[in-house]
Amino acid sequence: METQTIKGVPHYVYDTYEEFKKNCPSEELHDDWRTGNQGDWVKSDDGRIVQLLKVSKNVNHPGDRKNYKYANGWVRTIVGSFLNRHTVKMDTDFSQHPNRYTFSKTIKDTSKRVKERTKVTNKEKQFATNVVVGMGAVKAYQKAYNEMSKNKAGKKAAVLLKQERVMKEIEKSV
Repeated sequence: METQTIKGVPHYVYDTYEEFKKNCPSEELHDDWRTGNQGDWVKSDDGRIVQLLKVSKNVNHPGDRKNYKYANGWVRTIVGSFLNRHTVKMDTDFSQHPNRYTFSKTIKDTSKRVKERTKVTNKEKQFATNVVVGMGAVKAYQKAYNEMSKNKAGKKAAVLLKQERVMKEIEKSV
């Protein structure tokens, strides 16, 4: 059995069914993780037992066509996030997933990409335009990125305003 903690709540990965039943006698086990719901305990493709912490039935991507279906959603466990596709295998090896909030097995820090990017994204262009119009950085970020939290928008807007590519976009718009 392995354990990890998120916000003070321990989450477990059980090695055997017997170990799972000993610790969670009232819980039910689902054999196929692709059909599980949030909170269900499922068997991973490597034979271990893990709980589905978050389940989404669709994958939104900006370039998707109306009837395009890449995957039947995604699931997040204590180990990592997995696309719900017949070709994707769910494993429970913590060393293979440096960041449980991405589908990648190589990306550890997603915020580092914001600083290393050289080209301006469409949302960054929209943010720059909103700033130029006089909207204010926090409001501009909220509108461009559909962010509800003013606190989070303020922090992320400050990071964007420190990026040279975003400042060049603002200067260009002025």
